[in-house]
Amino acid sequence: MNIEFINNAYTVDGLMLPMVHFESKEKNICVICIHGMCGTIVDNYFATVWGKVLSEKNIGFIYEHNRGHSIENDIVMKDGSFKRCGCMYEIFEDCIYDIDLAIQTAKDKGYKKSFC
Repeated sequence: MNIEFINNAYTVDGLMLPMVHFESKEKNICVICIHGMCGTIVDNYFATVWGKVLSEKNIGFIYEHNRGHSIENDIVMKDGSFKRCGCMYEIFEDCIYDIDLAIQTAKDKGYKKSFC
C-alpha cells in the first residue's frame, strides 16, 4: 500500500489544500472524500480505514481538506500569503473549487474515473 501526503495542490482561487492519497495499482477508479464542516483530514480515522480497504481492492482514495476545516484556520495561498478560513467563514458556493481540485488531482494521478 502506497500512501502519499499531497501538500502542493492549489484551488483555482489560490488556496493550498492538503490531501492524503491511497494509491491503487490500477488507475480505473478513485474515490474522493471531503470531510464536512469543522472536520479535518487528521480527525477522521475512518478515512484511513477506507483508504486501506479501497487500495487493497485496486481503487484509489483521495481524502482532501477543504477551506471549511476547523472552526478557524489560516490557509497558505499560492503566493505565500495566508487567508483566514474555517467553517465560521465558509461560503458554501466556494466548495466547488475544493471539489474541483480533488477531481483534477485524481486525473493528474492517472485515474480514469473519480467519484465524490
